[in-house]
Amino acid sequence: MRGATARALGTFLLLSVAVYLLPAFVSDFRAQQFAYVGIYLVALVGLNVLTGYTGQPSLGTAAFIGLGAFTASYLGRPADFGGLEWSFPAYLAVAIVLGAAVGFVIGVPALRLRGNYLIIATLGLVFVALYIFKSWTEVTGGNAGVPMPLQVELFGLDFTQLTVFGETLGRNQSLFFLVWAVVALVALLALAAVALHVVVDG
Repeated sequence: MRGATARALGTFLLLSVAVYLLPAFVSDFRAQQFAYVGIYLVALVGLNVLTGYTGQPSLGTAAFIGLGAFTASYLGRPADFGGLEWSFPAYLAVAIVLGAAVGFVIGVPALRLRGNYLIIATLGLVFVALYIFKSWTEVTGGNAGVPMPLQVELFGLDFTQLTVFGETLGRNQSLFFLVWAVVALVALLALAAVALHVVVDG
């Protein structure tokens, strides 16, 4: 198992290098598409831990993605768009904590469910979330959605207009780096959690 973990880590590092060279060779539009891929990968890593390692099926991932996205949008977008104009670290932290809190509140009673019952419960969560997202128009914009011209600054870096090797990148090319940094962090945390579980269980 340790050998498999080492190989997975090596593959992960090689892919990381390839990913971070990518924006230099693609357009801003393509970088946006690859950034979306990274966002979905974060969700898939979590789903892999839940279903792949624990064997618990879940269809509720989309509800948590929406919760985090709309929370960040409302707190971070400018007042002209109905937002609160919070800084990136602030609205990111609230989105993470809120998602974790809702997951805990739902997860505790869900521990009693197995198989098809758990699938039905998590599917119901998606429909409840969809109803809230469509109805709470002040925050989500309803069916039309809302624009998200967020300011994304962290550690003095503007991730909407990065300068790399003297070249100023487009908004999506810049956000690409941030998204895939989060992918790398989440993947490493998942690997560490799995490795710790193996060590503890012997």
